[in-house]
Amino acid sequence: MLTRDYFRKTNHITGGVVMNLEDYNRDLFRATERMLFEHPSIRDQLRIRAEYIEAECRWGGEFVDVGKSSVRPVNAIQEKTLIRKEGDPEFQFLSLKCDAIETAVKHLPLILRDFVSLFYWQKLPRIDVMCELHIGKSTFTSMRNRTIRRVSPFVRAFLDDKERMR
Repeated sequence: MLTRDYFRKTNHITGGVVMNLEDYNRDLFRATERMLFEHPSIRDQLRIRAEYIEAECRWGGEFVDVGKSSVRPVNAIQEKTLIRKEGDPEFQFLSLKCDAIETAVKHLPLILRDFVSLFYWQKLPRIDVMCELHIGKSTFTSMRNRTIRRVSPFVRAFLDDKERMR
């Protein structure tokens, strides 16, 4: 059971600074919202990193002897790429971060998924999101808070995994 004393003595986000429950909640709220906003760019970074690893495995920087084939079997390239992805800390970090957000969003109700897509991923202004979803200002704020509250356990798990990776 997590208590207030646990949060006062344990540091999950700030990296060594002891904080109270209110600071923890505020920092977790900010971290969650930041991850939601950054998700599209994280997916792009993950795709680019995967393409880089695949290209590195495909071409490998090896010299080709004259008269010998430079074509490698496709299965060998795929296997080498998979092994490199599993051993690449940057790819694993981006993959873990992306999976945490995608899993969290999959568990949201449909209206909150639409909210996340419009506000966080398409980066539409608040007024446009309100018009698109036919909601008022207070409902917008309520939906934002509900979204953060439901996604934050996944972000907390990601931050805990990140600490274990170090």
